[in-house]
Amino acid sequence: MRALPLSYPDSLIVIATLALLAAVLYCRHAASGRAGFIPDGDGFTLKRRWLPTIRVRIAWIDAPEKGQPHAEAARFALRALLGDRLLKLVYVDTDIYGRRVAQVWVDGQDVGLALVEAGAAWYYRHYGSKVSFWRRWRYGGAERRARFAKKGLWALPKPQSPWDFKHRSWWRKLLS
Repeated sequence: MRALPLSYPDSLIVIATLALLAAVLYCRHAASGRAGFIPDGDGFTLKRRWLPTIRVRIAWIDAPEKGQPHAEAARFALRALLGDRLLKLVYVDTDIYGRRVAQVWVDGQDVGLALVEAGAAWYYRHYGSKVSFWRRWRYGGAERRARFAKKGLWALPKPQSPWDFKHRSWWRKLLS
Protein backbone atom coordinates (compact mmCIF):
# COMPACT_ATOMS: atom_id res chain seq x y z
CA MET A 1 0.00 0.00 0.00
CA ARG A 2 1.39 3.34 -1.02
CA ALA A 3 1.28 6.36 1.35
CA LEU A 4 -0.50 9.43 0.12
CA PRO A 5 1.75 12.46 -0.32
CA LEU A 6 1.14 15.32 2.09
CA SER A 7 -0.19 18.56 0.70
CA TYR A 8 1.91 21.68 1.11
CA PRO A 9 -0.03 23.08 4.13
CA ASP A 10 -0.03 19.65 5.82
CA SER A 11 3.73 19.28 5.38
CA LEU A 12 4.26 22.75 6.91
CA ILE A 13 2.19 21.74 9.93
CA VAL A 14 4.23 18.55 10.37
CA ILE A 15 7.53 20.44 10.09
CA ALA A 16 6.40 23.16 12.52
CA THR A 17 5.21 20.54 15.02
CA LEU A 18 8.54 18.68 14.86
CA ALA A 19 10.48 21.94 15.25
CA LEU A 20 8.39 22.92 18.27
CA LEU A 21 8.86 19.49 19.84
CA ALA A 22 12.64 19.68 19.31
CA ALA A 23 12.74 23.18 20.86
CA VAL A 24 10.75 22.05 23.91
CA LEU A 25 12.97 19.02 24.45
CA TYR A 26 16.13 21.13 24.02
CA CYS A 27 14.98 23.89 26.39
CA ARG A 28 14.02 21.38 29.03
CA HIS A 29 17.58 20.11 29.29
CA ALA A 30 19.63 23.20 28.52
CA ALA A 31 20.34 26.65 29.88
CA SER A 32 22.57 29.56 29.13
CA GLY A 33 23.89 32.48 31.12
CA ARG A 34 27.04 33.83 32.75
CA ALA A 35 29.01 32.53 35.68
CA GLY A 36 28.42 34.14 39.04
CA PHE A 37 30.05 32.92 42.25
CA ILE A 38 32.72 30.21 41.80
CA PRO A 39 33.20 28.40 45.15
CA ASP A 40 35.55 25.67 43.89
CA GLY A 41 37.11 24.13 40.80
CA ASP A 42 34.08 22.17 39.62
CA GLY A 43 31.07 24.31 40.54
CA PHE A 44 29.58 27.77 40.07
CA THR A 45 26.31 29.65 40.02
CA LEU A 46 24.76 30.43 36.65
CA LYS A 47 23.25 33.91 36.35
CA ARG A 48 20.40 34.02 33.86
CA ARG A 49 18.58 37.12 32.70
CA TRP A 50 15.09 37.34 34.26
CA LEU A 51 15.39 33.85 35.76
CA PRO A 52 16.67 32.65 39.13
CA THR A 53 20.31 31.64 39.43
CA ILE A 54 21.18 27.96 39.29
CA ARG A 55 23.88 26.17 41.27
CA VAL A 56 25.85 24.05 38.80
CA ARG A 57 28.36 21.24 39.17
CA ILE A 58 30.37 20.41 36.07
CA ALA A 59 29.67 16.86 34.91
CA TRP A 60 32.23 14.05 34.77
CA ILE A 61 34.99 15.85 36.69
CA ASP A 62 36.07 16.31 40.31
CA ALA A 63 38.39 19.14 41.32
CA PRO A 64 40.44 19.32 44.54
CA GLU A 65 38.42 20.23 47.64
CA LYS A 66 39.09 23.20 49.90
CA GLY A 67 42.00 22.25 52.13
CA GLN A 68 43.61 20.09 49.45
CA PRO A 69 46.75 21.10 47.57
CA HIS A 70 45.93 22.75 44.24
CA ALA A 71 42.32 23.61 45.23
CA GLU A 72 42.77 27.36 44.70
CA ALA A 73 44.63 26.79 41.42
CA ALA A 74 41.70 24.68 40.17
CA ARG A 75 39.25 27.42 41.18
CA PHE A 76 41.29 30.06 39.34
CA ALA A 77 41.54 27.79 36.27
CA LEU A 78 37.74 27.51 36.21
CA ARG A 79 37.36 31.27 36.66
CA ALA A 80 39.79 31.90 33.77
CA LEU A 81 37.87 29.50 31.48
CA LEU A 82 34.42 30.89 32.29
CA GLY A 83 35.27 34.59 32.56
CA ASP A 84 32.31 36.81 31.79
CA ARG A 85 31.40 34.93 28.63
CA LEU A 86 28.13 33.30 27.65
CA LEU A 87 27.92 29.70 28.88
CA LYS A 88 25.77 26.94 27.43
CA LEU A 89 24.75 24.05 29.67
CA VAL A 90 23.32 20.64 28.91
CA TYR A 91 21.83 19.10 32.05
CA VAL A 92 22.89 15.58 32.98
CA ASP A 93 21.55 15.08 36.50
CA THR A 94 20.87 16.71 39.87
CA ASP A 95 23.27 15.86 42.70
CA ILE A 96 22.48 15.20 46.37
CA TYR A 97 23.06 18.88 47.21
CA GLY A 98 20.42 20.07 44.71
CA ARG A 99 22.94 21.36 42.18
CA ARG A 100 22.33 20.80 38.48
CA VAL A 101 25.05 18.54 37.09
CA ALA A 102 25.70 19.75 33.56
CA GLN A 103 28.11 19.66 30.68
CA VAL A 104 29.29 23.25 30.28
CA TRP A 105 30.36 24.86 27.01
CA VAL A 106 32.00 28.24 26.47
CA ASP A 107 32.91 29.42 22.96
CA GLY A 108 32.48 25.86 21.66
CA GLN A 109 34.90 24.42 24.25
CA ASP A 110 33.93 21.70 26.75
CA VAL A 111 34.90 23.28 30.09
CA GLY A 112 35.14 19.98 32.01
CA LEU A 113 37.43 18.45 29.41
CA ALA A 114 39.58 21.59 29.36
CA LEU A 115 40.00 21.42 33.16
CA VAL A 116 41.03 17.76 33.00
CA GLU A 117 43.48 18.50 30.16
CA ALA A 118 45.02 21.34 32.20
CA GLY A 119 45.48 19.09 35.23
CA ALA A 120 43.03 21.14 37.30
CA ALA A 121 40.60 18.23 37.86
CA TRP A 122 40.25 14.46 37.80
CA TYR A 123 38.02 12.64 35.37
CA TYR A 124 35.33 11.35 37.77
CA ARG A 125 34.92 7.69 36.82
CA HIS A 126 32.23 6.97 39.41
CA TYR A 127 29.46 7.89 36.99
CA GLY A 128 29.86 4.37 35.59
CA SER A 129 27.34 3.36 32.95
CA LYS A 130 25.86 6.89 32.76
CA VAL A 131 28.85 7.97 30.67
CA SER A 132 29.15 7.06 27.00
CA PHE A 133 32.17 5.17 25.68
CA TRP A 134 33.18 8.22 23.64
CA ARG A 135 33.14 10.50 26.70
CA ARG A 136 35.05 7.97 28.86
CA TRP A 137 37.65 7.72 26.10
CA ARG A 138 38.03 11.51 25.72
CA TYR A 139 38.10 12.38 29.43
CA GLY A 140 40.22 9.37 30.41
CA GLY A 141 42.69 10.14 27.64
CA ALA A 142 42.88 13.80 28.68
CA GLU A 143 43.65 12.76 32.26
CA ARG A 144 46.35 10.31 31.13
CA ARG A 145 47.99 12.99 28.98
CA ALA A 146 47.92 15.51 31.85
CA ARG A 147 49.44 12.91 34.23
CA PHE A 148 52.17 12.06 31.75
CA ALA A 149 53.00 15.74 31.18
CA LYS A 150 52.81 16.44 34.96
CA LYS A 151 50.39 19.32 34.39
CA GLY A 152 48.69 21.07 37.29
CA LEU A 153 47.89 18.76 40.20
CA TRP A 154 49.82 15.94 38.54
CA ALA A 155 53.05 17.82 39.30
CA LEU A 156 52.48 16.94 42.99
CA PRO A 157 54.37 13.85 44.23
CA LYS A 158 51.21 11.96 45.31
CA PRO A 159 48.01 13.80 44.39
CA GLN A 160 45.06 12.64 46.49
CA SER A 161 41.70 12.43 44.74
CA PRO A 162 38.85 14.50 46.19
CA TRP A 163 36.74 11.41 46.89
CA ASP A 164 39.58 9.88 48.96
CA PHE A 165 40.14 13.22 50.71
CA LYS A 166 36.44 13.48 51.66
CA HIS A 167 36.35 9.85 52.80
CA ARG A 168 39.43 10.24 55.02
CA SER A 169 38.15 13.55 56.42
CA TRP A 170 34.89 11.84 57.34
CA TRP A 171 36.75 9.07 59.20
CA ARG A 172 38.95 11.61 61.01
CA LYS A 173 35.87 13.48 62.23
CA LEU A 174 34.22 10.25 63.32
CA LEU A 175 37.25 9.01 65.27
CA SER A 176 38.13 12.31 66.95
